[in-house]
Amino acid sequence: MDVIVHDNQDSDADDKRCRPWDAVSKLNTYELIGDRERQPSGSSMVLEERPPFYVTPYSLFLAKRFPKFLPLAEKTVVDFGVGCGIQSVVAAKYGARKVIGIDIHPEALTLSDRNMRRNGHKSFLAINAETENWSSPPEKVDYIVSNPSSLPALYPLEATYGAGCHGTDMLEKLYGFSYAVLRSSGALMFVHTSLVDLEWSLGKLRQLGFAVGIVETMPLAFRDFYAPMLPHWKELRTQGKAFWFEKNGQNYEILYLLKAERATARKE
Repeated sequence: MDVIVHDNQDSDADDKRCRPWDAVSKLNTYELIGDRERQPSGSSMVLEERPPFYVTPYSLFLAKRFPKFLPLAEKTVVDFGVGCGIQSVVAAKYGARKVIGIDIHPEALTLSDRNMRRNGHKSFLAINAETENWSSPPEKVDYIVSNPSSLPALYPLEATYGAGCHGTDMLEKLYGFSYAVLRSSGALMFVHTSLVDLEWSLGKLRQLGFAVGIVETMPLAFRDFYAPMLPHWKELRTQGKAFWFEKNGQNYEILYLLKAERATARKE
């Protein structure tokens, strides 16, 4: 499945009246190409994006691929770290019965709810992970999808990217959450960068009783804002906790799409 992006700065009058961030927000139309027979509500979606909640190469990598591996029709799906809501909208377009968005930022929850409604989907539950008991949603869920914050960074950049010095802070929360709320037949699908220790993640998930594997990979050229974090990453690489490769003078990380499933059934 491919995604085509069209810029669209126009919005209806009601949106403009209730949006305090008009000067920095932007509407983009995303066209999902492929598997159209499995998209009950159509293949295109319009997403409002605003700083810092954008569609990124990481989130597109996930959105383009996870419907191929999860039968979403009539399922309950959690979007962990919902951001602008792209994974939530994709899950709904593929027939999810209910989508639950979890984030620590109230602005992200508001934005993702607006994007769900903008695309005609009302069965959305927003949970603030800072103020609500996010580890115990009202029901067990079938699937969790996530593009977690995972860029390793030292202070003060650590506060910006929210992943800790090894990039594992949000990943560890994601793994524990998945263990707590997934049905025995459930699955977690998420993006993992080679800039974070992959063996650490695989070991953590297996300790929790998940069978986990890499289902797809994609090289991604380093982006400009990586520059101040590169010295720290070089130190992690010497420790075997980060990996990237160079080609034609350009550094590339590798994005992994991981699928973790219950290795054994657990009593609901």
